[in-house]
Amino acid sequence: MRTDVEILEAHHRNKKDAPSGTALRLCEVVATRSPRSRARRRHGSHGHHGERPRNKIGVQVVRGGDVVGEHT
Repeated sequence: MRTDVEILEAHHRNKKDAPSGTALRLCEVVATRSPRSRARRRHGSHGHHGERPRNKIGVQVVRGGDVVGEHT
């Protein structure tokens, strides 16, 4: 069974880093504790068409408004 992983994070528009440290840590944990131990993260999908390769963990970032911080 294939399990796809996407990490979604949102913060206020003034957040300096993207992705956040929390999102990067979540990516590390997923990569080291699953069959994706050699997985690499892919930020966004601009310019990429088709299916996400098995060895990629998607990290999507949203910056806007006054969101304190949400991670899914």
